[in-house]
Amino acid sequence: MNARGVLVFCVVLTLCGCPNVPVAGLIGMDVYLAGTLVVTGEVVDGTSGEPVEGAIVTYVDTGFVGQPAVPPVEEQIGGSNSRGRISIRHYYGFGAYITFEDILTGGPVKTFDLVVSKEGYESQEFHFVGSTCTSTESVNVRGLYGAIYIDFNTIRLEPVSEISSLLETGRKAVAQSLLPQMVLP
Repeated sequence: MNARGVLVFCVVLTLCGCPNVPVAGLIGMDVYLAGTLVVTGEVVDGTSGEPVEGAIVTYVDTGFVGQPAVPPVEEQIGGSNSRGRISIRHYYGFGAYITFEDILTGGPVKTFDLVVSKEGYESQEFHFVGSTCTSTESVNVRGLYGAIYIDFNTIRLEPVSEISSLLETGRKAVAQSLLPQMVLP
């Protein structure tokens, strides 16, 4: 049963005078929901166009619009095969606080990120709000019967040059050394 169905059921029971359902059900309630994410696509080297084997796909639960997850929860959900193909079916669950207003407006909108990464390459991050990819238009997304189908088509991972890798490492080291100086008097 979806969140809307649970809350409508509680509202009906409360209005019918059922003593075991609190009136708080009319104001809002915590519910646990589940969904399916189906991810497909191909990962290639941005320079040579060759398939990239072993690229990791990470699901990052960022919460809901207006209710961010603190901290965001990350989970590796799969990777690319020897031909660079991604074919993942991921089942996920999440909790939400649903209000009566949410029922009338369609409920809270789920937000999440998918990150495609491989050592030696720059990661690609894709941001989703509901069943819409907000970071690029080249990703095909559709929702069907509680599942979200995402087709990345072709993801081009750019190799990390030795210089940019050293710069990133240096940036992190400098940030770590400056942080205590800024926090402490």
